[in-house]
Amino acid sequence: MAITGGEESLLRVHCDMDGKHGKNIMMYKGPFGQSAIALFQTYCNQLLEENFFIKKKILSVAIELAQNINLYSVEKETTKDGKIEGYGFMSICRNIDGYSIISGNPAEKADAEKLTQRCDDINKADNEQLHKLKRKLWNMENPVPESANIGLVQSALIAGSKINYESAKTETGKYFITLELEIKVPKS
Repeated sequence: MAITGGEESLLRVHCDMDGKHGKNIMMYKGPFGQSAIALFQTYCNQLLEENFFIKKKILSVAIELAQNINLYSVEKETTKDGKIEGYGFMSICRNIDGYSIISGNPAEKADAEKLTQRCDDINKADNEQLHKLKRKLWNMENPVPESANIGLVQSALIAGSKINYESAKTETGKYFITLELEIKVPKS
């Protein structure tokens, strides 16, 4: 399965990682399930020349974004063991200030709107408000585990940054969502 049409050109724009996002350390394009998460964990540990704390932050954000792709991508792939996994891309880039974790996937209009609204809400909140929002979402009477709730809030808290995002309608009528979080690395 491949990202096609308008999504492919958007993918190229967002994956020009030796440009505005920094040097591309690793990139994965495909289904996002447990095997993709395990791959990112292995490569984070092998390729990133950072301390354990920074690696853990990067991996935590990557896992949250991978789960987002798995949930919201309209392109799905069935694994050999029958699991259905969402299809998209993720990249980790090194820049002057730290790292950018960037993900992208095609989505339905309603899901794109839900994700962008959640990103707007998160970006307007300060750290204390994010913690309150996380507790509120965690304690919901009828939580929806498969929604853009706690994962994006948690990612913003872990990264300590706003969520940069883009939602663009494609030639196919679907939307292509990209999310980016930056993790700063203290200067030594």
